[in-house]
Amino acid sequence: MLEKVLEAIREAIETRLYLSYDEKTDIYSTEIYTDYRDELGEQYISKILKDKSPLDTFYEIVDECYMDASDDQVGYIIQQIGEYFQLNDMGAAWDENEDAIHDWIINHISVNIPYRRFLDQDVRVDIIVDTGDEDHDYVLNCVYPHYNGRFGELVDEKASILWLARQQGYTKHQLNKALRYYEYNGSKFLKSMAVEVLNCSTHMNALTFFVSLTLMEAISLKERVATKKKGDYIVLDKETRCGLCDFWNGGGGVLEIALEKDVLLPIKLISSAFPDGCRGTGVGEIYGDDGSLHEYGGIKAFEPEKSAA
Repeated sequence: MLEKVLEAIREAIETRLYLSYDEKTDIYSTEIYTDYRDELGEQYISKILKDKSPLDTFYEIVDECYMDASDDQVGYIIQQIGEYFQLNDMGAAWDENEDAIHDWIINHISVNIPYRRFLDQDVRVDIIVDTGDEDHDYVLNCVYPHYNGRFGELVDEKASILWLARQQGYTKHQLNKALRYYEYNGSKFLKSMAVEVLNCSTHMNALTFFVSLTLMEAISLKERVATKKKGDYIVLDKETRCGLCDFWNGGGGVLEIALEKDVLLPIKLISSAFPDGCRGTGVGEIYGDDGSLHEYGGIKAFEPEKSAA
């Protein structure tokens, strides 16, 4: 390509398009502007977070969504540069070098797709706990006063309600007394646990924490759950809504277990951390929730401290 043609291209970009320029890479950049209401739909979110390589799937989906817009942007740039050549009596130079000009533009123009916008999108996530009770279809949480329980039975060691009680500083004996005799000794947590178990409407009730995360955080958590690295954990704020939910039969408790302190949840005890509705029937459908259930508390510490357990 002739030097004067290249100079004309750069002049056209600088005077008609005002693109950002990186001198080190010799790349001009342009943005794709989005409507403030644009967001990834539930079907895309579900596909991303269920895939083995969620981040790769995310980029594939967004690239596909913006393929036409990106092509239109490049087409507009080519049109503007072509008009510049015509207005400056360089029509012949354009015709003689059109293919080379197109190749140069494609190789030196970067259309920035708004990935960050969608990675920052809020996602309602259900963190389902498995302390060994998933192998029993979560029926271990259905002890007395649950309708399917028997008075006098003890909470199983693998039940997630026992794990949570111990997390909150209570013993198995205290939990059994609370469930069997409604003896709480002033504990809001023990009382709420008894109310939760009593009100479960079905029999496959998993201990679940309801949180709001960005899509990037949800992807990161999903990858950590898949890896289950030893010593990895998250800390849930005590204001986080949690309860016993049966996503498979469409029921559960009142989802109002009253945490008295933050919960340190080992990643190895997380069965899944999917957007609501990706595993069975979501709480939004079961309870008619508008999303407010996930707005309380949340993950207080997303990455573990090196000095912690």
